[in-house]
Amino acid sequence: MRLRVIVAIARKELRCFCASRRTVINTLVVSLVLVPGLLMFSSWAMTSRHAAGGPKTVGAATEQLVESLGHVDQVSAVLVTGRDSAEEMLRKGEIDAYVEQPEAGGYAISYSSSTSSSLDAASAFRQMLEESLGARKGRVSLTDVSKDGVGDLLACTLIPAGLMVVCSMSAGSLAIAATVREREAGTFEPLVSTGISRFEMVAGKMVAVLLGACASMALGLGGTLAYIAIRMPDSHIITGETLVVVAQTSVIASALFSFVFVAAGMISRTVREAQSYTGIITTLAMVPSIFLSTAKVGAAVRFWPVPLLDITAVMRDALYGVISYRALALSGLVCLLLGVAACAISIAGATVEQRRPSRSQHHR
Repeated sequence: MRLRVIVAIARKELRCFCASRRTVINTLVVSLVLVPGLLMFSSWAMTSRHAAGGPKTVGAATEQLVESLGHVDQVSAVLVTGRDSAEEMLRKGEIDAYVEQPEAGGYAISYSSSTSSSLDAASAFRQMLEESLGARKGRVSLTDVSKDGVGDLLACTLIPAGLMVVCSMSAGSLAIAATVREREAGTFEPLVSTGISRFEMVAGKMVAVLLGACASMALGLGGTLAYIAIRMPDSHIITGETLVVVAQTSVIASALFSFVFVAAGMISRTVREAQSYTGIITTLAMVPSIFLSTAKVGAAVRFWPVPLLDITAVMRDALYGVISYRALALSGLVCLLLGVAACAISIAGATVEQRRPSRSQHHR
Protein backbone atom coordinates (compact mmCIF):
# COMPACT_ATOMS: atom_id res chain seq x y z
CA MET A 1 0.00 0.00 0.00
CA ARG A 2 1.40 3.39 -1.06
CA LEU A 3 -0.06 6.32 0.82
CA ARG A 4 0.96 8.85 -1.84
CA VAL A 5 -1.03 6.93 -4.46
CA ILE A 6 -4.14 6.94 -2.26
CA VAL A 7 -3.75 10.68 -1.67
CA ALA A 8 -3.27 11.31 -5.41
CA ILE A 9 -6.44 9.38 -6.28
CA ALA A 10 -8.39 11.21 -3.57
CA ARG A 11 -7.20 14.58 -4.92
CA LYS A 12 -8.20 13.60 -8.45
CA GLU A 13 -11.69 12.64 -7.31
CA LEU A 14 -12.10 15.84 -5.28
CA ARG A 15 -11.12 17.93 -8.33
CA CYS A 16 -13.70 16.05 -10.40
CA PHE A 17 -16.34 16.66 -7.72
CA CYS A 18 -15.67 20.40 -7.77
CA ALA A 19 -15.78 20.50 -11.57
CA SER A 20 -19.24 18.88 -11.73
CA ARG A 21 -22.09 21.38 -11.35
CA ARG A 22 -24.57 18.61 -10.58
CA THR A 23 -22.40 17.23 -7.79
CA VAL A 24 -21.84 20.68 -6.28
CA ILE A 25 -25.59 21.40 -6.22
CA ASN A 26 -26.44 18.02 -4.71
CA THR A 27 -23.81 18.18 -1.99
CA LEU A 28 -23.58 21.86 -1.08
CA VAL A 29 -26.83 23.70 -1.84
CA VAL A 30 -29.09 20.91 -0.59
CA SER A 31 -26.98 20.58 2.56
CA LEU A 32 -27.50 24.23 3.48
CA VAL A 33 -31.27 24.37 3.00
CA LEU A 34 -32.60 20.89 3.78
CA VAL A 35 -32.57 20.83 7.60
CA PRO A 36 -33.56 24.51 8.07
CA GLY A 37 -36.31 23.95 5.49
CA LEU A 38 -37.63 20.92 7.38
CA LEU A 39 -37.63 22.84 10.67
CA MET A 40 -39.28 25.91 9.14
CA PHE A 41 -42.00 23.96 7.34
CA SER A 42 -42.78 21.77 10.35
CA SER A 43 -42.91 24.77 12.67
CA TRP A 44 -45.26 26.57 10.28
CA ALA A 45 -47.44 23.48 9.90
CA MET A 46 -47.75 22.92 13.65
CA THR A 47 -48.53 26.61 14.30
CA SER A 48 -51.14 26.64 11.54
CA ARG A 49 -52.70 23.47 12.94
CA HIS A 50 -53.14 25.10 16.31
CA ALA A 51 -54.44 28.31 14.78
CA ALA A 52 -57.11 26.34 12.95
CA GLY A 53 -57.92 24.02 15.85
CA GLY A 54 -60.17 24.30 18.86
CA PRO A 55 -59.74 26.52 21.89
CA LYS A 56 -56.36 26.48 23.60
CA THR A 57 -56.02 26.48 27.35
CA VAL A 58 -53.56 28.93 28.83
CA GLY A 59 -52.82 29.56 32.48
CA ALA A 60 -52.41 33.19 33.52
CA ALA A 61 -50.63 34.54 36.57
CA THR A 62 -53.02 37.46 37.25
CA GLU A 63 -56.68 38.33 36.80
CA GLN A 64 -55.67 41.11 34.44
CA LEU A 65 -53.92 38.62 32.17
CA VAL A 66 -56.92 36.29 32.30
CA GLU A 67 -59.14 39.15 31.12
CA SER A 68 -56.68 40.19 28.41
CA LEU A 69 -56.16 36.66 27.10
CA GLY A 70 -59.88 36.01 27.20
CA HIS A 71 -60.35 38.48 24.36
CA VAL A 72 -58.00 36.51 22.10
CA ASP A 73 -59.74 34.19 19.67
CA GLN A 74 -59.50 30.45 20.30
CA VAL A 75 -57.95 30.92 23.76
CA SER A 76 -59.43 29.74 27.05
CA ALA A 77 -57.65 31.49 29.93
CA VAL A 78 -57.67 30.26 33.53
CA LEU A 79 -56.11 31.75 36.64
CA VAL A 80 -53.18 29.76 38.01
CA THR A 81 -51.66 30.97 41.26
CA GLY A 82 -47.99 30.15 41.77
CA ARG A 83 -45.37 29.05 39.28
CA ASP A 84 -44.95 25.65 40.94
CA SER A 85 -48.63 24.88 40.37
CA ALA A 86 -48.32 26.04 36.76
CA GLU A 87 -45.33 23.78 36.10
CA GLU A 88 -47.15 20.81 37.59
CA MET A 89 -50.21 21.50 35.41
CA LEU A 90 -47.97 21.80 32.35
CA ARG A 91 -46.34 18.44 32.99
CA LYS A 92 -49.75 16.82 33.47
CA GLY A 93 -51.10 18.42 30.30
CA GLU A 94 -53.88 20.29 32.12
CA ILE A 95 -52.81 23.55 30.46
CA ASP A 96 -50.96 24.12 27.22
CA ALA A 97 -48.92 27.10 28.41
CA TYR A 98 -48.51 29.51 31.30
CA VAL A 99 -48.26 33.28 30.79
CA GLU A 100 -46.93 35.82 33.26
CA GLN A 101 -45.56 39.36 33.21
CA PRO A 102 -42.06 39.74 34.68
CA GLU A 103 -41.13 42.92 36.51
CA ALA A 104 -38.80 43.85 33.65
CA GLY A 105 -41.80 44.04 31.33
CA GLY A 106 -43.01 42.03 28.37
CA TYR A 107 -44.44 38.55 28.68
CA ALA A 108 -42.98 35.18 29.68
CA ILE A 109 -44.49 31.95 28.34
CA SER A 110 -43.71 28.66 30.05
CA TYR A 111 -44.29 25.35 28.27
CA SER A 112 -43.24 21.71 28.47
CA SER A 113 -41.36 20.24 25.53
CA SER A 114 -42.15 16.73 26.77
CA THR A 115 -45.56 17.06 25.09
CA SER A 116 -46.02 18.15 21.49
CA SER A 117 -49.28 19.96 22.28
CA SER A 118 -47.54 22.28 24.74
CA LEU A 119 -44.59 22.73 22.38
CA ASP A 120 -46.50 24.01 19.38
CA ALA A 121 -49.09 25.79 21.53
CA ALA A 122 -46.30 27.92 23.02
CA SER A 123 -45.34 29.09 19.54
CA ALA A 124 -48.96 29.91 18.75
CA PHE A 125 -49.43 31.77 22.06
CA ARG A 126 -46.30 33.80 21.41
CA GLN A 127 -47.65 34.86 18.03
CA MET A 128 -51.03 35.68 19.54
CA LEU A 129 -49.51 37.87 22.23
CA GLU A 130 -47.38 39.73 19.73
CA GLU A 131 -50.28 40.32 17.34
CA SER A 132 -53.30 40.63 19.63
CA LEU A 133 -51.84 42.25 22.75
CA GLY A 134 -49.49 44.58 20.98
CA ALA A 135 -46.30 43.18 22.48
CA ARG A 136 -43.25 44.17 20.49
CA LYS A 137 -41.35 41.33 18.89
CA GLY A 138 -38.67 40.06 21.26
CA ARG A 139 -40.60 41.10 24.38
CA VAL A 140 -42.23 37.65 24.59
CA SER A 141 -39.88 34.96 25.94
CA LEU A 142 -40.30 31.18 25.99
CA THR A 143 -39.16 28.95 28.86
CA ASP A 144 -39.13 25.15 28.87
CA VAL A 145 -40.14 23.84 32.32
CA SER A 146 -39.50 20.18 31.53
CA LYS A 147 -36.49 18.40 33.01
CA ASP A 148 -33.06 19.95 32.46
CA GLY A 149 -31.54 19.16 29.11
CA VAL A 150 -34.82 18.44 27.32
CA GLY A 151 -35.14 20.91 24.49
CA ASP A 152 -37.40 21.49 21.55
CA LEU A 153 -39.13 18.19 20.81
CA LEU A 154 -39.64 19.04 17.17
CA ALA A 155 -36.00 19.98 16.57
CA CYS A 156 -34.68 16.94 18.47
CA THR A 157 -36.62 14.72 16.07
CA LEU A 158 -36.05 16.54 12.79
CA ILE A 159 -32.38 17.54 13.11
CA PRO A 160 -31.04 13.93 13.20
CA ALA A 161 -33.41 12.93 10.38
CA GLY A 162 -32.40 15.88 8.24
CA LEU A 163 -28.68 15.42 8.81
CA MET A 164 -28.91 11.71 7.98
CA VAL A 165 -30.68 12.52 4.71
CA VAL A 166 -28.10 15.22 3.90
CA CYS A 167 -25.28 12.77 4.52
CA SER A 168 -26.95 10.01 2.52
CA MET A 169 -27.73 12.23 -0.47
CA SER A 170 -24.26 13.78 -0.62
CA ALA A 171 -22.37 10.51 -0.12
CA GLY A 172 -24.56 8.78 -2.70
CA SER A 173 -24.04 11.50 -5.30
CA LEU A 174 -20.27 11.59 -4.72
CA ALA A 175 -19.92 7.79 -4.74
CA ILE A 176 -21.81 7.48 -8.02
CA ALA A 177 -19.61 10.17 -9.58
CA ALA A 178 -16.46 8.40 -8.38
CA THR A 179 -17.43 4.92 -9.57
CA VAL A 180 -20.23 4.38 -12.08
CA ARG A 181 -19.98 7.72 -13.90
CA GLU A 182 -16.23 7.24 -14.23
CA ARG A 183 -16.82 3.79 -15.66
CA GLU A 184 -19.33 5.18 -18.18
CA ALA A 185 -16.93 7.99 -19.09
CA GLY A 186 -14.32 5.38 -20.02
CA THR A 187 -11.69 6.47 -17.47
CA PHE A 188 -12.14 3.58 -15.06
CA GLU A 189 -10.29 0.90 -17.01
CA PRO A 190 -7.23 3.12 -17.74
CA LEU A 191 -7.02 3.86 -14.02
CA VAL A 192 -7.07 0.14 -13.22
CA SER A 193 -4.36 -0.56 -15.81
CA THR A 194 -1.88 2.05 -14.49
CA GLY A 195 -0.32 -0.44 -12.11
CA ILE A 196 -1.96 0.75 -8.89
CA SER A 197 -3.42 -1.89 -6.64
CA ARG A 198 -7.17 -2.31 -6.36
CA PHE A 199 -6.96 -1.50 -2.64
CA GLU A 200 -5.21 1.80 -3.35
CA MET A 201 -7.83 2.74 -5.91
CA VAL A 202 -10.76 1.86 -3.63
CA ALA A 203 -9.17 3.55 -0.61
CA GLY A 204 -8.54 6.75 -2.58
CA LYS A 205 -12.13 6.90 -3.77
CA MET A 206 -13.48 6.20 -0.29
CA VAL A 207 -11.32 8.95 1.22
CA ALA A 208 -12.54 11.44 -1.39
CA VAL A 209 -16.20 10.54 -0.88
CA LEU A 210 -15.76 10.67 2.90
CA LEU A 211 -14.19 14.14 2.78
CA GLY A 212 -16.96 15.38 0.50
CA ALA A 213 -19.66 13.89 2.73
CA CYS A 214 -18.08 15.44 5.83
CA ALA A 215 -17.99 18.85 4.12
CA SER A 216 -21.65 18.44 3.20
CA MET A 217 -22.55 17.48 6.78
CA ALA A 218 -20.60 20.48 8.09
CA LEU A 219 -22.65 22.77 5.85
CA GLY A 220 -25.85 21.06 6.94
CA LEU A 221 -24.92 21.45 10.59
CA GLY A 222 -23.94 25.07 10.00
CA GLY A 223 -27.29 25.80 8.38
CA THR A 224 -29.05 24.13 11.30
CA LEU A 225 -27.15 26.20 13.88
CA ALA A 226 -27.91 29.38 11.92
CA TYR A 227 -31.62 28.54 11.88
CA ILE A 228 -31.64 27.82 15.62
CA ALA A 229 -29.82 31.08 16.36
CA ILE A 230 -32.23 33.14 14.23
CA ARG A 231 -35.59 31.43 14.65
CA MET A 232 -35.18 29.67 18.02
CA PRO A 233 -33.11 32.07 20.15
CA ASP A 234 -34.56 30.69 23.40
CA SER A 235 -33.70 27.08 22.58
CA HIS A 236 -31.04 25.29 24.63
CA ILE A 237 -30.74 22.08 22.61
CA ILE A 238 -27.26 22.99 21.31
CA THR A 239 -24.50 23.29 23.92
CA GLY A 240 -20.76 22.91 23.61
CA GLU A 241 -20.70 19.23 24.57
CA THR A 242 -23.81 18.48 22.54
CA LEU A 243 -22.26 20.10 19.45
CA VAL A 244 -19.12 17.97 19.83
CA VAL A 245 -21.16 14.74 20.02
CA VAL A 246 -23.36 15.78 17.07
CA ALA A 247 -20.21 16.52 15.04
CA GLN A 248 -18.70 13.15 15.97
CA THR A 249 -21.84 11.24 15.04
CA SER A 250 -21.98 13.21 11.78
CA VAL A 251 -18.47 12.04 10.90
CA ILE A 252 -19.38 8.43 11.75
CA ALA A 253 -22.53 8.68 9.62
CA SER A 254 -20.53 10.19 6.75
CA ALA A 255 -18.05 7.32 6.93
CA LEU A 256 -20.81 4.71 7.04
CA PHE A 257 -22.65 6.09 4.02
CA SER A 258 -19.42 6.68 2.09
CA PHE A 259 -18.20 3.11 2.56
CA VAL A 260 -21.56 1.57 1.68
CA PHE A 261 -22.21 3.75 -1.38
CA VAL A 262 -18.73 3.29 -2.84
CA ALA A 263 -19.23 -0.47 -2.53
CA ALA A 264 -22.64 -0.16 -4.21
CA GLY A 265 -21.11 1.92 -7.00
CA MET A 266 -18.28 -0.55 -7.57
CA ILE A 267 -20.64 -3.48 -8.06
CA SER A 268 -23.10 -1.50 -10.20
CA ARG A 269 -22.79 -1.38 -13.98
CA THR A 270 -25.08 1.59 -14.69
CA VAL A 271 -25.96 4.86 -12.98
CA ARG A 272 -29.59 3.81 -12.73
CA GLU A 273 -28.64 0.63 -10.90
CA ALA A 274 -26.46 2.56 -8.44
CA GLN A 275 -29.18 5.20 -7.93
CA SER A 276 -31.66 2.46 -7.07
CA TYR A 277 -29.38 1.39 -4.19
CA THR A 278 -28.72 4.93 -2.97
CA GLY A 279 -32.38 5.91 -3.27
CA ILE A 280 -33.53 3.04 -1.07
CA ILE A 281 -30.89 3.76 1.57
CA THR A 282 -31.64 7.51 1.54
CA THR A 283 -35.32 6.76 2.10
CA LEU A 284 -34.46 4.43 4.96
CA ALA A 285 -32.23 7.11 6.52
CA MET A 286 -35.30 8.88 7.95
CA VAL A 287 -36.91 5.75 9.39
CA PRO A 288 -34.77 5.65 12.59
CA SER A 289 -35.83 9.19 13.53
CA ILE A 290 -39.49 8.30 13.11
CA PHE A 291 -39.00 5.22 15.29
CA LEU A 292 -37.00 7.15 17.89
CA SER A 293 -39.67 9.86 18.23
CA THR A 294 -41.44 7.56 20.69
CA ALA A 295 -38.43 5.59 21.97
CA LYS A 296 -36.96 6.11 25.43
CA VAL A 297 -34.18 8.67 25.68
CA GLY A 298 -30.83 7.24 26.80
CA ALA A 299 -31.24 3.78 25.28
CA ALA A 300 -28.95 4.33 22.27
CA VAL A 301 -26.46 1.69 23.40
CA ARG A 302 -29.11 -1.02 22.87
CA PHE A 303 -29.35 -0.22 19.15
CA TRP A 304 -25.69 -0.94 18.26
CA PRO A 305 -26.52 -3.99 16.05
CA VAL A 306 -28.35 -1.60 13.68
CA PRO A 307 -25.70 1.03 12.81
CA LEU A 308 -27.95 3.69 11.28
CA LEU A 309 -30.44 3.44 14.15
CA ASP A 310 -27.60 3.55 16.68
CA ILE A 311 -25.99 6.66 15.17
CA THR A 312 -29.32 8.49 14.95
CA ALA A 313 -30.17 7.53 18.54
CA VAL A 314 -26.84 8.86 19.85
CA MET A 315 -27.42 12.18 18.05
CA ARG A 316 -31.04 12.41 19.22
CA ASP A 317 -30.10 11.65 22.83
CA ALA A 318 -27.33 14.27 22.72
CA LEU A 319 -29.85 16.90 21.64
CA TYR A 320 -31.94 15.90 24.65
CA GLY A 321 -28.89 16.38 26.85
CA VAL A 322 -28.23 12.66 27.43
CA ILE A 323 -24.74 11.80 26.16
CA SER A 324 -23.46 8.23 26.02
CA TYR A 325 -19.82 7.92 24.97
CA ARG A 326 -20.12 4.15 25.21
CA ALA A 327 -22.83 4.16 22.54
CA LEU A 328 -20.73 6.57 20.48
CA ALA A 329 -17.70 4.25 20.69
CA LEU A 330 -19.83 1.26 19.68
CA SER A 331 -21.13 3.22 16.70
CA GLY A 332 -17.58 3.98 15.60
CA LEU A 333 -16.50 0.35 16.01
CA VAL A 334 -19.44 -1.03 14.03
CA CYS A 335 -18.84 1.56 11.32
CA LEU A 336 -15.18 0.50 11.11
CA LEU A 337 -16.14 -3.16 10.71
CA LEU A 338 -18.67 -2.29 8.01
CA GLY A 339 -16.00 -0.19 6.31
CA VAL A 340 -13.71 -3.22 6.11
CA ALA A 341 -16.53 -5.30 4.63
CA ALA A 342 -17.43 -2.54 2.15
CA CYS A 343 -13.78 -2.24 1.10
CA ALA A 344 -13.63 -5.98 0.43
CA ILE A 345 -16.80 -5.78 -1.67
CA SER A 346 -15.42 -2.80 -3.59
CA ILE A 347 -12.15 -4.61 -4.33
CA ALA A 348 -14.13 -7.61 -5.54
CA GLY A 349 -16.17 -5.32 -7.80
CA ALA A 350 -12.98 -3.80 -9.22
CA THR A 351 -11.60 -7.30 -9.81
CA VAL A 352 -14.66 -8.30 -11.80
CA GLU A 353 -14.39 -5.10 -13.84
CA GLN A 354 -10.71 -5.75 -14.51
CA ARG A 355 -11.46 -9.26 -15.76
CA ARG A 356 -14.47 -8.19 -17.82
CA PRO A 357 -13.46 -7.85 -21.52
CA SER A 358 -13.91 -4.49 -23.17
CA ARG A 359 -16.51 -3.97 -25.90
CA SER A 360 -13.91 -4.03 -28.66
CA GLN A 361 -12.51 -7.31 -27.40
CA HIS A 362 -16.00 -8.72 -27.13
CA HIS A 363 -16.87 -7.86 -30.77
CA ARG A 364 -13.69 -9.43 -31.99
